[in-house]
Amino acid sequence: MKIGDLVKITRASIDVPAGTIGLVIGGLVNRVDPNLILYEVQLPKSLGWPVQDTNRKRYFLDELELISESR
Repeated sequence: MKIGDLVKITRASIDVPAGTIGLVIGGLVNRVDPNLILYEVQLPKSLGWPVQDTNRKRYFLDELELISESR
């Protein structure tokens, strides 16, 4: 998975229902286990959040389903 990929959230959480579409905008690699990556996903503002950064959430790879790869 890389920046620019379109993904679907597979696990529901507070304020984000399962099936929500988002855009991968970054990733954080764990220093101890480099295979453990948290992906930062930009979610649609239509979910009722304010304009701040609260429409960005972090997810593990197994919580995301790839819809479309960036070129």
